[in-house]
Amino acid sequence: MSFIIITDILNDMKAYQNLSFCSHIRYHLAAPDCPPSSSNFKAMTSTSIRVTWSTLPETCTNGIVRKYVISYHKDGGSNETTEVPTTSFEINNLAKYTKYTIKVRGYTVKEGPWSTPGVARTKPDVLTLVIVHCAHHAHCASEDPAIPWSTFKSTLFDHFTGVNFFFFPESFSFLTGSIMIILSVPEGIPTISTIAPGSSTSVNLTWTFTATDKIYGEFQGFNITYKEEGGGTLYKTTNHTTRSCIITGLKKFTYYEVSVSVRNHVFNGPFSTTRRVRTDEDGEPLHVTFHRNLLI
Repeated sequence: MSFIIITDILNDMKAYQNLSFCSHIRYHLAAPDCPPSSSNFKAMTSTSIRVTWSTLPETCTNGIVRKYVISYHKDGGSNETTEVPTTSFEINNLAKYTKYTIKVRGYTVKEGPWSTPGVARTKPDVLTLVIVHCAHHAHCASEDPAIPWSTFKSTLFDHFTGVNFFFFPESFSFLTGSIMIILSVPEGIPTISTIAPGSSTSVNLTWTFTATDKIYGEFQGFNITYKEEGGGTLYKTTNHTTRSCIITGLKKFTYYEVSVSVRNHVFNGPFSTTRRVRTDEDGEPLHVTFHRNLLI
């Protein structure tokens, strides 16, 4: 805080002991000299983060703190700012399961220095998909309440195609009236770029994927499904950095349907558009040489 003291000598200057002073203080308001401290960032939901911080010390405010400015951005994104009158604020409408860099500064007549940036990640998206009421299933009427997991799973799959319930134990006892299954499912979908036969028993596959902000969990990798027309589905997995694979062990000169999906730390996402490919015929290429007989 800067100021000027103007001193008026009211009594005889020679009589030092009788001097009195009338001080007029004029404040020069300026920006704060220090940033907010003790910043805390906490994810509240899949689209919001709460930010809290300490008030500026009076020794460095240089005036009345009228508001605080919050700046935030995700990796590779542009900065967004908002102004608040208090020392806490919940930032909404953020991307799901995404890291944000956040900082805060005070404002008097000018903006002060930024606080040390902090990082927080929004939560994975959580969606309640299924509530199964025991009374609605014939298996619940069994004399033995312990229903084998395979039976329970097949019953659910009849009603909810494509849902994964693998986090239940191998057997399940219906001791309560209902079961709530909470899923966190990716929304990003890969796109198959190329698919072609590699041999009579293999297929070469490549794909692209850019929607990494729609994984809603830890990005584990990709699932490749393939099946012979009219046959059962087979699976192959890759890590999250891979964008190609060779599917082997296929039948010769046979059509296959292939698709790709992503998976996070718990769940599989929706599959891409199915592509159709046929393996090559068996055998080495036949080289034929034609000789023309010259008639004389």
